[in-house]
Amino acid sequence: MQFGISISPLRTGFGPVLHDTDMGGLCEGLAAAGYDGVEVSLVTPEAFAPALAKAIAAAKLKVFSIATGQSYIRDKLCIYSNDDRIRDAALARLSGFIPLARKLSCPIIIGGVCGNEAREVGMKEKGDETFRTLAAAAAEQDVRLLLEPINRYETRVFNTVDGAAQFVAAEKLPNVKVLADTFHMNIEEVDITETVRTHLDQIGYIHVADSNRRFPGAGHVDFAALLRCLQKHDYSGVVGVEILPLPTPLEAAEQSIRTLRRCLAAARAA
Repeated sequence: MQFGISISPLRTGFGPVLHDTDMGGLCEGLAAAGYDGVEVSLVTPEAFAPALAKAIAAAKLKVFSIATGQSYIRDKLCIYSNDDRIRDAALARLSGFIPLARKLSCPIIIGGVCGNEAREVGMKEKGDETFRTLAAAAAEQDVRLLLEPINRYETRVFNTVDGAAQFVAAEKLPNVKVLADTFHMNIEEVDITETVRTHLDQIGYIHVADSNRRFPGAGHVDFAALLRCLQKHDYSGVVGVEILPLPTPLEAAEQSIRTLRRCLAAARAA
């Protein structure tokens, strides 16, 4: 497996991403800490500016994924909106990420951009159709999507890994996998590790944050059990850290990978 971490070129109201006025220095620090790559949280495709691309490349980090939740947080674009115009604008924005994702050979995360607005009768169905349209457009460019279930306090659409997995299977979307996030799972799932084990064949990416959304080891999530499960079942995907940047971005990143690598080493030795 490979370890990544979420970064943003802009300061954001979405807390669990790392940002620094010196993105070059931050990327160098992440590489020195032992990360293999980054997840870039972008408002628009244009936010992946040459300076950011250069900073990532200079640190010899891979781009593991593109996160799109800021489109909802900043611009209120939502593929499950009650408003047809907003849904169409969200589809246009997300479709704009497809050429960038193809260029970077990475998937696009669809999580927060599902929004928290699917209240009216028929809105879920319209959102599903928007998702299918996006998935088809991505498939034409050989781009994968990652559907991320998010806890009930942040969205009314996909809250559990099982719910997201059932949707993907029922819709027969071969280029869509599920992203399992330990922070949201800590709220919604009975057992994080058992849920991951049950759905591992449908999981394409894993986000890790502790129960308080701080670095692994700062709360009560059992990361040792999770890493044992992933090691036992030969998970070869990305484990992406998505945490509050506390006490500082780099310190949070270093604490995270220290905990994860210790758990993985113990799992390999078991």
